[in-house]
Amino acid sequence: MKRMRTTWAVAILVGCSALGCNSRGEQAATTAPGDFTRSEAKERIQADQRFASGTRRMSLDWDVAVNGVSSIAKFRDDVPPDVGMALSSAATPHVASARQRGRSVELILTHTLEPLVMEVVGITDEGTSAMKLVPFQWRYKDLPEVLAPFIGTPPPYQGQALFRKYDDGWRVEKLDWQPKGFS
Repeated sequence: MKRMRTTWAVAILVGCSALGCNSRGEQAATTAPGDFTRSEAKERIQADQRFASGTRRMSLDWDVAVNGVSSIAKFRDDVPPDVGMALSSAATPHVASARQRGRSVELILTHTLEPLVMEVVGITDEGTSAMKLVPFQWRYKDLPEVLAPFIGTPPPYQGQALFRKYDDGWRVEKLDWQPKGFS
């Protein structure tokens, strides 16, 4: 009986090492040569000009702007009642100007907010193996605390990229990464 258990254990270990199983006998995730990896996707998203250039202009939905001003007003007693004026005075020195445009408020920032990819959540085929949908999480690098309420939700923010495989490798075809509250 003991010899049979030993034989089965050796057979399982040999079979698993041939199939790429882990210590529990489950098939381990493997990456075949030429596969598109999460680290490669993260590098390409971060390097994409549409993402890496960041933003100096924030066009906020009216409700998000009002909520942001309300958040700042809780901590400061010198916030003007006009949203545009409140934004520029409360967020100085980070906001160069603020203008109301219909049901939105546009902020022009003094410095560019730089986005940073935190993690690629997954990679799925999008129709064919030559197209990949890549959801990812990101945040702004060095976001001034006073601007955080105007973005709406706290990080990590959700984004997604659509990649297409070309003869020279994978390229970002489409990128959707703006946080809620931006218009």
